[in-house]
Formats: sequence, C-alpha cells, structure tokens
Amino acid sequence: MSQATAKHQGLGAELHLALRSLLRRCLWLDRAGCCGFPLSPVQYQVLEALARGPLSMQTLSQRLSVAPSTATRLVEPLARSKWLERKPSPADRRVWMLSLRPEGEALRDQIQKISLGWIEALLEAVPERRRPSVVRALKDLAQASATLDQSCCVPSSQPKRFAEVKP
Repeated sequence: MSQATAKHQGLGAELHLALRSLLRRCLWLDRAGCCGFPLSPVQYQVLEALARGPLSMQTLSQRLSVAPSTATRLVEPLARSKWLERKPSPADRRVWMLSLRPEGEALRDQIQKISLGWIEALLEAVPERRRPSVVRALKDLAQASATLDQSCCVPSSQPKRFAEVKP
C-alpha cells in the first residue's frame, strides 16, 4: 500500500468517526425523542418531506428509502397525533395522500428552529476564520455523496471504484 493510499484511508477513518459522532448528535439519536418532542428522527423526516406538499404513501416511502409498510408504521402515530392527515386521492381512491396539518407544520417549524439554534451554537464553537471553510467542506461532501450509490453498505450495489475494497 502506498503512503498516499494509507494517508487517504486514515483521513477516511477520521472523517467516518467525526461524521458518526456529529450525526448522532444532529439526529437526536436518543430515547428522549426529536428535540424533546415525542417523535423519532425518521418521523421528523416525514414531516420535512410533507412540508414541501402532499405526497402519496408510495412516494413518501421512496423518498425515505423505506418499505411501504414501514412508511405506514411511521405515519400512523403522526396521524393519531393530528400532525398529518391521510385522504384518498381524488384521482385514484386506492391511493392515500398525506399532507401536514397546521399542527404538524407548527411542530416541524419548532423542531427546525431548535435544530438551527443548535447548529449555530456548534458553529460558534469553531474558530470564526474557519467557519466558512467548514461549511464549504460539508457542502462539498453533500454534493459528492449525491453522485454515489445510496446503498453504500450493500456490497452488490457498490460503485465499481469500491469493488476492490473487501469488508
């Protein structure tokens, strides 16, 4: 293995640990719920997806990359809590359309405000001169991730350039 490859793998491992730690904090992966509200991070993603407009259950499951039955289990408590509503599609009554209720919009807005405050506090902990480069680097990573296969952990669907890497 060349020194450049070893150095690259070392940076990848460092980035992996940093992202894992940051994502755990950002995604509220604890039993208390999302920002202290009684919903999971994935249920919050449902609210985020519906904030852009009504979706069918099928489209929602595709956007979340979950099975339709999982999407149904995610939606059920949100509907019981009056944060979203389900209605048959006027075009096809077999299709259920989901939309945010005003209560769901208010909850999403509250969580987003709390989350943004946390992120701003996080950035304040970074030296001021480095903040723009941190944000640029994260944007670069987000853009690069959009070009890779979403199923990065499934060997059969890994991009060819990763084919030589063995678990």
